[in-house]
Amino acid sequence: MLKYLFLILFAATQSSLAFSQEALIKFQTNNKVGYKNSSNNIIIEPIFDAGSEFTNNIALVIKDRKRGFINTKGEIIIPFIYDDASIFYEGIARVKQNGKWGYINTKGETLIDFKFDVAYNFNDQIARVIINNKTGFINSTGNIIVPFEYDNAYDASEGFIAVMKNKKWGYINYQNTIVIPITYNVAFPFHSSKAKVINEGKGYIIDINGKIISEFEISPEDKEKERK
Repeated sequence: MLKYLFLILFAATQSSLAFSQEALIKFQTNNKVGYKNSSNNIIIEPIFDAGSEFTNNIALVIKDRKRGFINTKGEIIIPFIYDDASIFYEGIARVKQNGKWGYINTKGETLIDFKFDVAYNFNDQIARVIINNKTGFINSTGNIIVPFEYDNAYDASEGFIAVMKNKKWGYINYQNTIVIPITYNVAFPFHSSKAKVINEGKGYIIDINGKIISEFEISPEDKEKERK
């Protein structure tokens, strides 16, 4: 009998746990956002002006033009004090206050001070940031690992960063060493150890050593990028 009761209690506990961990679904009514479960039961009332989907049990929500974060119970875990914000990437979110961007952790603690004109999400444990129209990169402690000397750049990818300087593109590593010369009119991030570059109206696919693997026909959008 005791064994039977234990099995019932265990099953109920597991069912309750599964329910609490069930992914919530964003919905909108009367221009307000709330969250339901898969059974269409409202778990969080639609009181927000906008909101993201839940990622790791945290959602970014907007109320009265301010950004904050909630958990799956609808509890405010980071208050509505930000003028702009992103969802969390690698446990870090970029947030904006008084015209400057900084970074916080999931507890709402400031990890990196509000000093950037533009900030991007962390990717591969580094983030692209801009000050005075110059682009650099920081790590998760806020240390500058690539100085603010580039006119443009893409996010880090597979150990490489596509950067632009003096209207030409090339690639550096995370230590700011040039690994593929800055000679292209356009360069794109690496994917699966290959990247697309454009020079003089022709498109090339290169490997991690800068060697041309093949050619590709560039699109009108790519032609426009080259003209810029």
